[in-house]
Amino acid sequence: MDYVVTALIYLFNRWWLLAIIAMPLAYFIFYKRSGSPSVLALSVFSFLGLIIVLSFFLSGVLSAPVIHHFGKLGIGYVTASEKTMFFSATYKNYSSVRARLEALDGETKQIRYWDMRWRVYPVFEGYGIPTGKESFFVAKYMPLKPSEFVFIAKFSEGDKKRYCPQIKDELAKILQERKLVDQEVQHLQQSLFGRLSEEETDARLRKIRRAKDLDEAEQRFKALSEKRDYLWLKRDYLERLLYGDNFCEE
Repeated sequence: MDYVVTALIYLFNRWWLLAIIAMPLAYFIFYKRSGSPSVLALSVFSFLGLIIVLSFFLSGVLSAPVIHHFGKLGIGYVTASEKTMFFSATYKNYSSVRARLEALDGETKQIRYWDMRWRVYPVFEGYGIPTGKESFFVAKYMPLKPSEFVFIAKFSEGDKKRYCPQIKDELAKILQERKLVDQEVQHLQQSLFGRLSEEETDARLRKIRRAKDLDEAEQRFKALSEKRDYLWLKRDYLERLLYGDNFCEE
């Protein structure tokens, strides 16, 4: 069932693939019956027009509830964002965004998207597409094709019962992991900077930030420092989910 649903969503969100299927279908349905090239041409253009309208304007409306029902919940994190040469109706450059989706069971997927109007659930809920680096968001995605995902703007009552206890457990894990990372960072900090002067400490910190010619201890310190910052940001976001009006409302 998952394969079928994923394939249908994938096709529906790519009208040009449906057009390839529609043209021979129109031939067999109309031309074989009428034998008229003009009828065939009219039928093909009608099929293409219908497909483009449905896919371009209604794909988000129709596919978002399906992805919400069959998809897997993940916490998204924007890892990179850059402006493109394409403009919106308000002359604002669209952004090309790369993000990481982390499911509550630990599964991690990479996705890409633009900040144009995207699939959002609930369908007509006001929602600002996240573009800033280190931004978090909630999404549901198809495990077999993570590029088919929907932003979650608000939890339904069913979502609250299902996911809020898991989010609370995830927050507890984050706090415990952050504590362990803090301890290791402090140990490395003492080892790397304990005997250095203020000037030497500043120089070494600049070297670590630049990530050039680092030894093993410096690489470990940089990686753990970045992980600590990430865990801190994720902790704040999970707390907002737990206590925010649109999600768990605890």
